[in-house]
Amino acid sequence: MVLGRRFSASRFWDELRTHRVTQFNALGSVLPMLLAQPPSDRDRDHRATKVFAAPAPPQVLHPFEERFGVHVVEGYGLTEIKNVLYNPLGARKAGSLGLPTASSVLEIHDESGQRAAPGRTGEIVYRPRLPDIMFAGYHRDPEATLATMKDLWWHTGDLGYTDEDGYFYFIDRKKDALRRRGENISSHEIESVLLACPGVMAVAAIGTPSELGEDEVLVVVQPEPGHEPDLTKLFAHCDRSMPHFMVPRYYRVVDRLPVTPNGKVRKHQLRDQGRAGAWDALAAGLAPTRHT
Repeated sequence: MVLGRRFSASRFWDELRTHRVTQFNALGSVLPMLLAQPPSDRDRDHRATKVFAAPAPPQVLHPFEERFGVHVVEGYGLTEIKNVLYNPLGARKAGSLGLPTASSVLEIHDESGQRAAPGRTGEIVYRPRLPDIMFAGYHRDPEATLATMKDLWWHTGDLGYTDEDGYFYFIDRKKDALRRRGENISSHEIESVLLACPGVMAVAAIGTPSELGEDEVLVVVQPEPGHEPDLTKLFAHCDRSMPHFMVPRYYRVVDRLPVTPNGKVRKHQLRDQGRAGAWDALAAGLAPTRHT
C-alpha cells in the first residue's frame, strides 16, 4: 500500500509509475481533475488497471477509461460502515452504486421507516451480516450514535433508490437536498450536468433563501486551470439539460472549492458565504425554459 502525502493531478501518474501501483482510490473530484490535465503520450504508461470511486457521470467515466485504460469500479461506503456497495465488474450499470457486498444488507426506507418500492426515493439504510465489521459508536457522543441507529438499521443520511434489478443509486445527502417551487431537487444531479460542460473541473450546488420562500439554486464553479467560464453559456447548458425548476439562478466562480481532507466539498462554508459575488441570471434577463 502507498499513502501519498498530498494529491497532485500533475504528478499523480508519475507517482503511480514510481511505486508500480495497480489499483487506487479516487475521492471527490479526482477523476475530472485528472481528465483536465493536458493529454500525454504516457497516459497509458502505468500498471494501474482499476480505480475505486464514487459513481461518476458518463461524461467523466467513459472518457477517463478510454484515455487512461483504467476500469472505474463505482461503489459506496462510509467511514462508519466500510465499503458496502460495488458495481459488478461484469454487469456494471454506469452511474449506479451497484449491489450490496456479501457482508452487507442495504435497503431504501421511506419517511415512515418502511422499505420503499423500486424507483421510489428514500434513505439508504444498512445492516452488517457479520459482527464487528462496522463502527461501535461515535467517540464520547452516545446521542449522535443513537440518532443514526434506529429500528435496528444504521441510517446513512443519504437519499437514493433502487431499480428493479436491485442496483442502488445515489440522489443526495438529506441535508443537501433542495426544494424549489414545490419540487424536490438533487444537488448531485445539478452537479453532474454542470460537470459535462467544457471547462468545469468541479462544482457544488447549494440552496440559498428565496424571496418567495424555499430555495433558489446557487452553483459554485471551479473551472479548469486557465479557463474563464462564460456564465451565460453555463446557464444555457443547464437550461438545455434540466427541467426548468432545477436550473440554477445564481453562479459563482472560485479558484478552488473548499474541501475536507478526504475530498468532500465543505458545503456549509459555501452556504455561509451566501450569494455574495454571485452572478444572477434572472437579473441578467435570463429565465429557464419550460420544456414541453
